[in-house]
Amino acid sequence: MTELAPGNEVDQKIADNVLSLLRDDITVEIGIGSTPDAIMRSLCGLKEIQIHTGMLNQAVLTPLKSGSVVGKIVTAMAMGNVEFFHWLDGNDQVDLQPIMKTHSPVEIAGKPNFFAVNGALQVDLAGNVNVEKVAGRRISCPGGLPDFSRAAQMSPGGASIIALRSTAGRQSLSTNVPKLDHKTLDGSYVDWVVTEHGAARLKGKSVAERKAAMLAITHPDHRN
Repeated sequence: MTELAPGNEVDQKIADNVLSLLRDDITVEIGIGSTPDAIMRSLCGLKEIQIHTGMLNQAVLTPLKSGSVVGKIVTAMAMGNVEFFHWLDGNDQVDLQPIMKTHSPVEIAGKPNFFAVNGALQVDLAGNVNVEKVAGRRISCPGGLPDFSRAAQMSPGGASIIALRSTAGRQSLSTNVPKLDHKTLDGSYVDWVVTEHGAARLKGKSVAERKAAMLAITHPDHRN
């Protein structure tokens, strides 16, 4: 069975920075991976949180057990370990819906204070996002990123957040880059980019302001 992706103190720093952008009584969509899992677990620091997502795993059990998550949990898919599937089996708190509903812009935008929080492989200095390819090699697919990010911006009080480590390849490569290997999501659909070095607000910023904000959250070894 699938176990949680291994996390460390970097993932937790990112989760803490994301948590500073969230608040009580919101609806969240959170992607999968070690960083998103750390963010999901950190939701136990909030109250009255609703979850509407594309993929659910056992990271959700932490905020659930803390009492932070309320209402029906809406998801299209679920994967996890034995404990998670025992909890999921016959659990009427989980509402499994077709992707046409869970990823529907109309459905998502109709939820006030909807926050889409997703990971990425690369983000450039304008906030454009790559979640698919590095050096010509396919790593993943877009998944629900474009749907949730765009719809979150249409939600009253909502926001689109991209969260990622500032480096890859044992810190030898920056994930904040001048030019993407592949463009999955236009930066106009990104309100915030978060790394372990802070949170860059991009919404309403000029190109020069976006570049300055992105450089501020780039790993110090790669800013030059």
